[in-house]
Amino acid sequence: MLKIRTEQLLAFKEAMQESAQQKVEDRIRARCPDLTEPLSSAVLQAHIRGGMKKAPSYDLFNPEEAETFIVFRLRFGADFDSRLPWASNILGQHFKSGSEKIAELEAYAERSQPCLN
Repeated sequence: MLKIRTEQLLAFKEAMQESAQQKVEDRIRARCPDLTEPLSSAVLQAHIRGGMKKAPSYDLFNPEEAETFIVFRLRFGADFDSRLPWASNILGQHFKSGSEKIAELEAYAERSQPCLN
């Protein structure tokens, strides 16, 4: 019988996470070249990790929702969700789904700063 050691499982898990983060980085770079061009991969990866860690606290479980949340963090600052009242109000609506919250964030951002999207 094949035995997999804990170290091997951890290495596999780490490789899968790195691969997933690289795919997210590639999609965000393609989506927002103006925001990401000046950022090194290490800096953008740190933003991605921070956003992926925080997104579930706002019911943003879908990968597209989490990526959009990361883009908002890049655009408005990593603390936009607590610093900007409009974002805090939208994300704090626990009765709404993640997709509804993202749609509201995008609509508000478009109304207030139409050049952003």
